[in-house]
Amino acid sequence: MIPDDLKKSHFTSRFRHERMFVILVIACMVISIVLVSPVMAGKPVQPPSTKCKTEVCDGKDNDCDKLVDEGCSMYCDRDTDGYKNNLSTGVCSGSGCWTNGSCSYTKGNDCNDANPSINPGAVEKCNQIDDNCNGLTDENSCTDPATCKELFPGTNVPDANRINVVFSGMLYSDKAQFISHAANSVDYYNNLPGTGLEELAVYKDNKNKFNFWYIDKILTPSSPTITTCTQCSSSETSLYCGGLSNKYLVNFCNVDFRGCAYFGGSSYIATSGSYGSNIPYVFSHEFQHQFPQLLDEYVEASLGDRPGAPNCAPDLATAKSWWGSLEGQAGADGRVVGYNDGCSYVSGNYRATSDSIMRSWIFDLGLVNERHVTTDLGTFTGLSGAPANAVEITMTGDPSDASTYIVTDIQPVVFTSPVKKEKNKPDTLEINVEDQVYSQEFVTYQELVTEDFSSGSSISLVEIKKIPQPTVTVTVPTDTASYNPATKKFDIGTEQGVPFTLTIKNNKGKSKEILSSE
Repeated sequence: MIPDDLKKSHFTSRFRHERMFVILVIACMVISIVLVSPVMAGKPVQPPSTKCKTEVCDGKDNDCDKLVDEGCSMYCDRDTDGYKNNLSTGVCSGSGCWTNGSCSYTKGNDCNDANPSINPGAVEKCNQIDDNCNGLTDENSCTDPATCKELFPGTNVPDANRINVVFSGMLYSDKAQFISHAANSVDYYNNLPGTGLEELAVYKDNKNKFNFWYIDKILTPSSPTITTCTQCSSSETSLYCGGLSNKYLVNFCNVDFRGCAYFGGSSYIATSGSYGSNIPYVFSHEFQHQFPQLLDEYVEASLGDRPGAPNCAPDLATAKSWWGSLEGQAGADGRVVGYNDGCSYVSGNYRATSDSIMRSWIFDLGLVNERHVTTDLGTFTGLSGAPANAVEITMTGDPSDASTYIVTDIQPVVFTSPVKKEKNKPDTLEINVEDQVYSQEFVTYQELVTEDFSSGSSISLVEIKKIPQPTVTVTVPTDTASYNPATKKFDIGTEQGVPFTLTIKNNKGKSKEILSSE
């Protein structure tokens, strides 16, 4: 006979064992449900360590159904210009949506995916279309006839291969006076004998290679009080007469100050007071610094030795090599070519004629200068033609050493006329595309010359400033090659994605490759 206390202990132990057995069975059933149910539903069995989540558009199978980004919007590049649509072009089925790279789950920025010429890398054209997808239409690409007007109506051809001279006026109370000052400075029809740019024979004979414009609004200068010439400028000038290639800006301010000009850049001219006593001459003189970049031919002490081509030779031997073939010949005004001491502010440099507009108040260039201007003008046809490709390359570096410059931006540009090739600059930027080399000379210092024209017959009190340019933008003509921002390579005809290199060379024979697209 078993004692009662042992019976009770045996029963309790048996109950515990049976309870553990039941718990084990239930656990097995749960595990079976977890593992078997997905298989029955057609889904793969995942290891216990994998956590399936809600599907999101990220190029992954988040919910473990062997489908990727099912139901996600697709943004595709249907026009194959390298930019994907900014509007959904469909819904992803979950299979192969992003395989070839033409579509993405990320919203694109092409505002017209049916036209390969419209995308964020396109050049804005004057066509009432937002070509570059920035939300603006024709910005800085049109010559608005309401604000950018012909100085001589009926003579300009906006899309022609010409030089564009744009006049802006500041501090005038009478706009008609500003227009008169600009028109008289050019004297297109030679109504004012003995004065104006067209008094110079080489310009008179090539007037069909120029467009003369004026901004039909009196602008606000950068400073209310003009004490230095470059304060005769306005940020508003960039808003008008856009889309013009080979543009030279002439700023007229109706106050008294010493005029100045950047070589190859803008000019700043007083139109009242003693400094504004002969506006047509001052403009015509300064324009020779702007466009053909002629040097001054007068002498003034303490300005240093500044010879240079084409008109100020550093010695007699160089002068003979530069213009010896013209010795004894006369220019438009009869002055004979020879070797005259004194040029570019010092004795010891040589000029070709006894006098010229670069030396005193006369309207004569001299034969050597005429030849140089004629050569520059020879690159312009004056006629409408096919658009010209170019690239604007922006670089930053130490102005004292051009080889330190690095490229920060490359943008394609299309002009109605070829970009003028610069000459006699210390550095050259070369683009090597296959067997083609496209180049443009440039400077890392801008040179500003300020002069006193108040005496009535001579020029004096000249001041030269070399202004360092840690950031420079060089416009390089590329003929039939066009830069594609999408591929960051060049397209030449039907050949696309052509690699290139950029090299900087100086006039001492040194060169350095600063960028390769490979």
